Amino acid sequence: MTGVWIVILNFNDAQSTASCISSLRRHLTLPELKVVVVDNGSDTSRVSAVEQGYPPVTLVWTGKNLGFAGGVNFALKRILAHGPKYVMLLNNDVIVTEDFLSPLLHYMNDNPRVAVVGPIVVDLESGTIQSAGLWLSRFLLQTRNPFFHADRNMISSNREPMAVDYVSGCAMLVRGSVFSEVGLFDERFFLYEEEVDLCLRAKDSGYRIAVLPVWGVLHRGSVTANRRPTQKEYHVGRSHVLLLRKRCSPPTAALAAYAFIVKETAIRFAQTLLAKRDVRQVVSFVHGAASGLLRA
Repeated sequence: MTGVWIVILNFNDAQSTASCISSLRRHLTLPELKVVVVDNGSDTSRVSAVEQGYPPVTLVWTGKNLGFAGGVNFALKRILAHGPKYVMLLNNDVIVTEDFLSPLLHYMNDNPRVAVVGPIVVDLESGTIQSAGLWLSRFLLQTRNPFFHADRNMISSNREPMAVDYVSGCAMLVRGSVFSEVGLFDERFFLYEEEVDLCLRAKDSGYRIAVLPVWGVLHRGSVTANRRPTQKEYHVGRSHVLLLRKRCSPPTAALAAYAFIVKETAIRFAQTLLAKRDVRQVVSFVHGAASGLLRA
């Protein structure tokens, strides 16, 4: 098995991708580290070249937008042929401020039944915690993020690793052998919930998922998705219904999907009345949820 591969997905945002790579090169000097940048069918800001440096960067082009799961899988199918020990997934709107990766690798080396581990993710603009482990409600499988927008002082560097349901896909380290054992990302999840599904499949196979009190990852958050809010809402609805259908028995999935759609649509309509959301986003959410229900 060879080293660590970092996978970064670019879609119409070459500037953020370049900034991410630059920050990696300033703060990560681990041996046998390689970076793969996947240009996922960009039609405007495409990555066409990367300056030489360490770690080395390989560019691949999908030719069309395969979604997050499809784009990452495009790289994984090439990487796994090299037998990587670990694969680090990083969003292109991440900025690295210190070596967060070494502690994650040491933890994974010492804990062979941990499939996925993540650092604390900090919001680039506010400086507050964006993600420090994510849990799921039992019935609707909706995310609980108890540290969201919490002050950084709430989590001490001396704190023990936390067992979680899943790790944010913007910065997740995956044991390479896990992909061979449980499969790649499910490409039915075009956008959102794909990392949830992967972590749950790993847990089904007896692995653990963890977050370490490690800093050094700043995340802008949904830069690409926020440029297309109606499409974002479509995939939020669609992917979550697909997750319910995949994880629950048919009767439970039907009931949970109905409750989810009613609850989230009501919240979105209330937000339109407060001028915090466009009604077209609500329609897109319902459309996406309906698509998830009808998906074979």
